[in-house]
Amino acid sequence: MRTEDICTALEGLTGIEVTVRDAGARVDVRVPAIDDAVRLAAERVARFRAIRSPNGAPAVEFVVSDDDGVRPLILVSDDVVCAPVDAREVLDSSMVYAVSDPPSLVAHSEMTRDAEALARACAGPGPKNVSGLAGSFLLLRCCIVGATRFGLRPVRAVAWWQRAWHTIGGDLPLPPFRSDARWEELVRSATESGLPSVPSDGPQQDGPAAGTDALCLEDFQRTAPALTFTRLDDAFLTAWKTHVRIAPGRLAGALLDGVEGGRARVALYPDGGGSIDVRVESAGSVHAVLQLRFPVGGEELAVDEVRIAEGSRGAGLFQRLMYNAEEVGRLLGVHAMTLHATDAGGYALATLGAYPRDPALRDAAGR
Repeated sequence: MRTEDICTALEGLTGIEVTVRDAGARVDVRVPAIDDAVRLAAERVARFRAIRSPNGAPAVEFVVSDDDGVRPLILVSDDVVCAPVDAREVLDSSMVYAVSDPPSLVAHSEMTRDAEALARACAGPGPKNVSGLAGSFLLLRCCIVGATRFGLRPVRAVAWWQRAWHTIGGDLPLPPFRSDARWEELVRSATESGLPSVPSDGPQQDGPAAGTDALCLEDFQRTAPALTFTRLDDAFLTAWKTHVRIAPGRLAGALLDGVEGGRARVALYPDGGGSIDVRVESAGSVHAVLQLRFPVGGEELAVDEVRIAEGSRGAGLFQRLMYNAEEVGRLLGVHAMTLHATDAGGYALATLGAYPRDPALRDAAGR
């Protein structure tokens, strides 16, 4: 494919740096948000398509050919997504080792977070599940090697992987890893930069936040008009501190992030159940409606309704709302999301999270 076409495809992504090298034979795409760069040989790019990422942001999906067939590569403004390699490519063994239910695609940022989490788990107190740790080490190595296929150099992920490996002493039910010059070069870079240390206070908690006992009604009033609450009284405040335990500003940030013109209203009942209604409108026109419900017990977050006005479809608004709903569920500490969508949402839910989009890539991934 022509480098000019590749560069044109990337014009919709902000914050990246595109450079044509090797007399037009290669396109380098630096993504400052992850401090890494993709190196695309133009002759290996079979095709591409503009898509939307799960949070509704513009993205470009490339179909890249190699000796083993085709591989997906998805670029967004602040991340790169690619597929892990098969375990057989990283293990030096005639026996077949596999990770159960591996992801078909992994984001660069996610890979680094998971490597850090693995290092924390290895450094933590108590007995270790060596089989589970072996699977985590193997999967992360497959993800990192998959990223190197596109010229990425995830040094931080390798540094965390090495820290975890040193902590556990490599005493895991795994065969030796294959010799890999790219991996060894990344290990040298990680070592030269210094292996990261694991803080002694353990991992950060992503669920309902502690320290909300000091909340007062004024804290909830300050989020207006973007986020408002029904029946703001002492009974509401008691129920919130007992069952929800999230700072209202943090909830507003997760619920309305990236949603221009969004307004939300929360109802909370004394038993801990409640609902969240989101409306997106401008100039008197309603562009989208999202209705969420969290029953008593906080086990699930139900999406009761999601509607996108016809003139607002195709701009990533649906994906953004659903992405934010997942973030709210994470803050609430729920274990599942149930979806009961109609209208535009009913159709979009059929393809939500269905990546890669290219049929050949989906066939290659067995999806």
